[in-house]
Order: sequence, then structure tokens, then C-alpha cells
Amino acid sequence: MVSTEMAKVRDIGETRKRSDDMILVGYFLSRCTDFSDGKVPRPPTSLGVDSWNGAYDLFFDALSDGRSQQQFRHTLRNTRDIFDSLFDNGRKGWSDGQKRGSELSERDRAVHEQWIRNSDEDLFRKVREFLVEQGRHRNPDWTRDELGSGFITNK
Repeated sequence: MVSTEMAKVRDIGETRKRSDDMILVGYFLSRCTDFSDGKVPRPPTSLGVDSWNGAYDLFFDALSDGRSQQQFRHTLRNTRDIFDSLFDNGRKGWSDGQKRGSELSERDRAVHEQWIRNSDEDLFRKVREFLVEQGRHRNPDWTRDELGSGFITNK
């Protein structure tokens, strides 16, 4: 009975702690943003999607932790934005005047320090284990080229 009551409170909007995996994916989304046109920051090309919501949705099944799709998108977007000040990706992220400030939390900083010396390829190899496609889990052995080529999303 107690767990049912706790679940109801959680559904109403109790804040859920971001998982370390979600923080890592947010870091990836910020660091690997496609800003190649110099105008509009787009999701990493390795994800094979055109919109940020499409990018967030790829991680929903693996990382939502009971959040609704809208809550998950918001949480992952904010997690991505936390890291934006570290990278030249066309977004400003959280600035000093906004509620979270520009400083990274200890957990956020730990992710950055762990991954800053690794390549984008290494980072993608790690986060691709959380990728899903419209409810179907993606094979973590697929290569970046296979994921980015669109052959998977067109099936």
C-alpha cells in the first residue's frame, strides 16, 4: 500500500533524480551537436534524426525512469543545456541569470572530466547502448555509419 501511495506522489510531479546514464547522454548531445552550418544547432548526425525531440525520443525507453514523454524530453534537454557552456555548439545553455547558473554539479563535472579526453567516437559507442527506435531496441554492435546512414530508421 505504501509503495502505491508513493507511486501516486511520483506521478503527480515529484522530482526524479537524473541517472548517471541520462547525464552522460545529455553530455553527448551537447558535445556532439551538429553546428556545421553555423546557423542552427542540430542533433548529432550519428543519431540519424532531424529534430531534438526525435533525438530525445531515441533514449526514452532506456532512460525515462517513469517520466512521461514530455517530462523526459524536458529533463534531457535541460541536462544537455547544462553542458552547453563547455562546447562551441551554437547554443548558450544555462547562463548566470538563469535558475541553474552556469556551474556544473559534482556529478555533471565528473562526467565531463571522465569523457573530455575521449573521442566523440568513444562517447558515441558508450551512449548508443541506450538508443531505441520507436520502441525497438537498437543493437549496440551497429556502427556509427549504420546508425547515421538512416537505413535503420527507414525500415
